[in-house]
Amino acid sequence: MHSANGYQATRLQVISTEDGGPPTVIYGSASTVKDVWAEYRHGIDGQPSIQSLDAAWGPRWRPEPRGRTWYSRRKIIWDKIKELIYDGLSEEAAVAEIEGLRGGRSMNWLMNILQNDRKEVKASWRAAAAAATAAKETNGAVLTQANEQAS
Repeated sequence: MHSANGYQATRLQVISTEDGGPPTVIYGSASTVKDVWAEYRHGIDGQPSIQSLDAAWGPRWRPEPRGRTWYSRRKIIWDKIKELIYDGLSEEAAVAEIEGLRGGRSMNWLMNILQNDRKEVKASWRAAAAAATAAKETNGAVLTQANEQAS
């Protein structure tokens, strides 16, 4: 089923808002990166965007474990698209880049690849920080030793 804006309908639906509290939602799946991004930025089929739900409610609109997992898995894709946009690509080009990476494979495959990439980047940051700390300590020890010899 396609909406008027050309995106395939996802199954994220706000089903109720009671007593001024956060909305209750039904989580679903998306079959393309374009759908995941559209759902995040613009909303699909009259549903609010994930971005607007976050702005209004923070994490309170997804309190159960299924909602937190659903969100964190998609966030990997959103973050990668935002990174590409920050690096100078247009929204459309960034979405196309990630869809090209997926290459027709499942969305779960894509999420796993991006998550592993993120872990590798974080590991390299930790290694660089450890090397910088070690170098700083080594330089500090050399300076202390030189000061002691000069005294």
